[in-house]
Amino acid sequence: MKDNWYKLWRCIIADIMYICASENTKKAVDTDLDCYLAQVNKVKTGILTMNRMLLSGERSFRSVFYYRFRNHKALCNLCRIFLPDIKEIELYANIGAGVYLSSGYMVVGPNKTGKNLHICAGVIVGKNNGGCPSIGENVYIGANSTVIGNINIGDNVIIEAGSVVTKDIPENTVYGGNPARFIRKNTQSQEM
Repeated sequence: MKDNWYKLWRCIIADIMYICASENTKKAVDTDLDCYLAQVNKVKTGILTMNRMLLSGERSFRSVFYYRFRNHKALCNLCRIFLPDIKEIELYANIGAGVYLSSGYMVVGPNKTGKNLHICAGVIVGKNNGGCPSIGENVYIGANSTVIGNINIGDNVIIEAGSVVTKDIPENTVYGGNPARFIRKNTQSQEM
């Protein structure tokens, strides 16, 4: 019973956060929610869908949701009281709308990203030698990959599973391996 009350409070606080948010934050949350729903083949049915995602096992969606409110001090403090901490995303990161974090351990600490970023389980995107990656739009990073350093990842890039990326990747390409190297051109624009 106590757990149900906690879940109810979590939904109430999330609803308050969403209602009080700026239009840009609401759009980013809606785009993120659409990405998550597309992955599980469900249709958005309003704010109740957001609450179902926050209550379900989608811990990574909760992290993305809380991340969107990082610049709202009052909402963040309210969030910390009732909601779990953000574990997967560094708060200094600048992440575009439409991010999808697959479940599983990951650290996401890019300098900035474009929209529609898909990150699979076990991925590390982070700092090396004082710099963080900048990631373009429509990028897919496969499971257990590492993307580190002051590098640029172009738009419409696919990084295959298990890759280690420490150098720039041009747009519209597929890279893989350790160290990551060119596999082929990416001829399709991937909208996630």
